[in-house]
Amino acid sequence: MSAILMAFRKAVNKAKLSEEEQKHVRECFICNEEFKDPRLLDCYHTFCLECIKEYVNANCKGESFKCPLCKSDTKLPENGPDSFEKNCFVGDVRAGDGDGKEKQSCDVCGEKSKAASFCYECNQKLCKFCVTFHEKLKATKDHNVAGIDESGARKVKRKPKCPAHDKNELQYFCEECKELICIDCNMTSHKHHKSRDVVEVADNFRRELASEINKDEYFQHLEALSNFSKNVQKKRNMNEENDDKLMQSVQEQLEAFQKVLNEIKLDFLNEISDTGMASESEEKDGRNTMERRFKSFAAIYYFSQLILEQADDRALVSHTVNLRKRLESLSTDNANKCNDTKKGGITFEPGNLDRAVLKELFGKLHDPAIEGDNTKTNDEVAQSDAKPVLVCKFDCPPDDCVISGIAPTDEDTAWVCIGAESTVHLFTVEGKCEQTVTFSHVLDDITFMSRRAYVTSNGANLVRTVDASGKKSVYTKAEMCVRGIVADTSKNIIFAGCVENDAFFDVDPEDISSILSIEKDKGITSLPLNRDVPYPARLALNGNGNLVISDWVAQAVIIQDGKGTILSCYKGEKGNNGLETDFNPRGICVDKEGNIYVVNSETDTIEMLDASGSYKNDILDKEDGLDSPWSVACDKSNRLWVGSQKGAMMIFNLSERSATGKRPSSKSSKTDKRGNTASEDSGKNNRNQSRNGQDKSGSSTPVRRSDSRSKTGSRSDNSRGSAGSGSSRR
Repeated sequence: MSAILMAFRKAVNKAKLSEEEQKHVRECFICNEEFKDPRLLDCYHTFCLECIKEYVNANCKGESFKCPLCKSDTKLPENGPDSFEKNCFVGDVRAGDGDGKEKQSCDVCGEKSKAASFCYECNQKLCKFCVTFHEKLKATKDHNVAGIDESGARKVKRKPKCPAHDKNELQYFCEECKELICIDCNMTSHKHHKSRDVVEVADNFRRELASEINKDEYFQHLEALSNFSKNVQKKRNMNEENDDKLMQSVQEQLEAFQKVLNEIKLDFLNEISDTGMASESEEKDGRNTMERRFKSFAAIYYFSQLILEQADDRALVSHTVNLRKRLESLSTDNANKCNDTKKGGITFEPGNLDRAVLKELFGKLHDPAIEGDNTKTNDEVAQSDAKPVLVCKFDCPPDDCVISGIAPTDEDTAWVCIGAESTVHLFTVEGKCEQTVTFSHVLDDITFMSRRAYVTSNGANLVRTVDASGKKSVYTKAEMCVRGIVADTSKNIIFAGCVENDAFFDVDPEDISSILSIEKDKGITSLPLNRDVPYPARLALNGNGNLVISDWVAQAVIIQDGKGTILSCYKGEKGNNGLETDFNPRGICVDKEGNIYVVNSETDTIEMLDASGSYKNDILDKEDGLDSPWSVACDKSNRLWVGSQKGAMMIFNLSERSATGKRPSSKSSKTDKRGNTASEDSGKNNRNQSRNGQDKSGSSTPVRRSDSRSKTGSRSDNSRGSAGSGSSRR
């Protein structure tokens, strides 16, 4: 038995491979069966000849292909897969099916001759006499023949020929070239190299290889791979068992859910039954009353007829006055009301079976092991700190205008609303203006649905539409000032925030606000709005259909459901144990993952909240070039459009982050439409004036409401500004 085989068996025993795993070592990876004419690749993986032929035909496009098992590059022999070296070392190590104790007879000359060799090409056992002729015959002299010892074990004897001198056997090993050579090579091309006899080198190599494969690190690696496979199977079994438990839990919850629904149904049925019994009792009482009234009136009525027909003059005169009074008195109870046969009584109004709400009530799947691990990897920390990549930056006309709203379309464009100028522009993601539309009223916010932009006019109480060709139309007229607007494209519904006062800094506690649901052909519906939402200036929708509101009076981002229930309220806490920071929300939007982006005009940042309204991080700030941001929108390609109070538009790619990339300098200069260059530092003074209520924007915070009123005069002077004023900034 060879040292290699002994070392391998030792490794198998030490690593404690199962019989199934040992079986895989003796099988072709492609067909998963015992080798048939096994061939050895350059990477030392073995496959059946026919299997590797089919694989090469299907996967080899040039002179090499990748090993089916380890995927390493393998060079295809010039004569094709048939030229791959035959692997004589795999398969059963014994000749025949015996265990070595039974007699091994020659397959050529009969049972009486003891086998001494085995030919792998002929697949025959040969005795000493037959193998002599086998090695001399031209057709079989180059076959691989293995010797068979007394135990029946094979020992391969190979006599490879030199590729340069095909009649010579490879008898020497060139230590410099690390290859076998023949006697002619040793005397010619390798004559200056040190070479040794193959037999001498083989003894050293055998010892080195035996020592190598018995290294503990190899045993440990083999065992680790084996354990991984076992653990994968074990985990699969555990997962299947867990799946069964989960399905059982879901089924039990379904039964409990159905039980509750049945109880609710019974409550309704009992209530209907009780109402029916009460109605029946009331009906019976009413019927008895009506019978008495009928008899009373009929008796007097027919008595009057008898008097009229039979009484003399004295009797007629004596009874007529009183009879007329009685008839008039009894007929004033309006008995016709009791004869109304129209449908009446209580009715059943089905509730909103919102799938998301019902799913949340039903339950949720979670992994405590994963949720309990709050540690972040370096890559995760780097990703959270990374900044979106700037795609494009351009200016909107005219100079220093307020971009009051942005509405991305279904393509790589967005409608941009310049409220004070009563204009909307259709820009490409490269900053090219493809369309400009002018309105007759000051505008405020904009959204997009079904190839149309929907624009609000807070002064005219209108929602108007415009298509890509520039055609305008009035969509609806509201009873109050219309401010924020958002489209639910899945339901073809427009939601608009309505307020009593168009200037947010003039809002009084008594002023009312509402959210309108505008659906084509179905009219306008007013949704419940919590009183803690005094001024819904900007709107967005999250994935659950809940409204996300930027309230400019409450200075908060509020999430509420369709019933008016507030689900969360963010006022700039940023996770600082409830400690509020400077927070003045303006534009707001939601990406496809449900993350919320809100402009904080107090700090010139875009803050990112999760779907529940909890702070995550400041995703963009002054270092990214933001200067007086005002509006924000997210398109379908996950790009964030940010508009400023100075007419600057910036587009960022949320899918691409750069932690170390250069950001636009907050002190860089920009050129206006007239060719003038001004430092952006000067804009900071303008912004400070704006926050003090002294410039044209009128964007004082509600905290400073008294100051703004004292400086601007009456409400009529401030809240109904001209197109050139800061009405859109309100």
